[in-house]
Formats: sequence, structure tokens, C-alpha cells
Amino acid sequence: MPLTPADVHNVAFKKPSIGKRGYDEDEVDAFLDVVEAELARLIEENAELKAGGATTGGQTVPLTKAETPLSTGEAHTAAARLLGLAQETADRLTSEARAEADKVTGEATAEAEKTVADAKSQAEALLSDATARAEATERDSRTKAENLDREAKTRYDETLGRLDTEKVGLEKKIEDLRGYEKEYRGRLKSWISDQLAQLDDGGSREQQPIAVTTSPGD
Repeated sequence: MPLTPADVHNVAFKKPSIGKRGYDEDEVDAFLDVVEAELARLIEENAELKAGGATTGGQTVPLTKAETPLSTGEAHTAAARLLGLAQETADRLTSEARAEADKVTGEATAEAEKTVADAKSQAEALLSDATARAEATERDSRTKAENLDREAKTRYDETLGRLDTEKVGLEKKIEDLRGYEKEYRGRLKSWISDQLAQLDDGGSREQQPIAVTTSPGD
């Protein structure tokens, strides 16, 4: 099927998938406009040359080898080459855009992975520091609690020992007082008996004073 300017005008390239970069549509469209115009010129020129050749001053001038008109096949071939060049340009632009997109994607991925790794490392460092601080605080609290418990126990033992000592001393004083009371009662009873006996004897015997001893605590 012959290639016409309308074919070039209506040609459309497949757009890249969403998220991928493709060729620059404006650049390709501008290039196709040039191809279309050149193809139309070649076809028009070929038609004029076929119609009767070139004339100068009303005289027919035979065409030289260089001025030989293009055949329809040659014109189609030239147009096909231009269209192929346009396709190659579009493919090159697409390839370059894809390579650039892959590069940008790779750099973005690497940067994202680095950012995630840095954030993870910082989070782990913060967690480790917080854990260490918590453990240190717990150790300090446990040590203080143990010291307070040991100090309280020491004070308790000391207080209990002092109370035991005081208790023994008080018990000894009580025992001494009981002994003194018993001795005093005995002496008092003996003196009263002597006094009663003297009264019974008519006061013949002299009254003897009672001996009083002081208590151990006096």
C-alpha cells in the first residue's frame, strides 16, 4: 500500500505505561510534521516531472541524470526511510527516557532503603539507650531498697538488743527489790514480835530499835 502524507499525519505511537517515562510527544510530532511536508513535496515534484519535464524560456530541456524524476517507488522508499528515521528517533527517545527513569528509580530506591536503614538504626540505638537507662534505674532502685532494708534490719536488731539488755536490768532490779521486801518484812515481823513479848513481860526488857537496811537501788 503506497505511503501518503496523510499516513504520516495520522501515524500514532503507543504511549508508555503509567508510571514510566516515554518519548517527548511534541518533539516527535514536530519531526513527523517535517516528514509529512517533505513527503508531500517529493510527491508533488515527482508528479510535475512526470507531467512533461522541465522547461526553460518555452523550450523543452532534456533532463540530466541528476534531474531524473523520482519514481513512485523511490518516493515511497524515501518517505519510508523518513518515517523509519522518525520511529528510530522516537525509539531512541523512549529508550533514553526509560534508562533515565530506571536510573532515577534506582537512585530513589537506594535513597529510600538508606533512609529506612538509617531510621531503623536510630530507632534501635534509641531503644537500646532507653533499655540501658531503664536497667540502670532499676539496679539503682533495687540497690537503694536493699540498703534501706539492711539498715532497717540493723536498727531493729540494735533496738531489740538494747531493749533486751534493759529488760534484764529491770528484771534484776525487780528481783533485788523483792528480796529487800522479803527481808524487810521478816525484820519488821521479828521486831513487832519482840515488842509484843516485851509488853507481855511488863516492859522488863529494854526496847530494841529495829534495824532497817536500805534497798539495793538506794
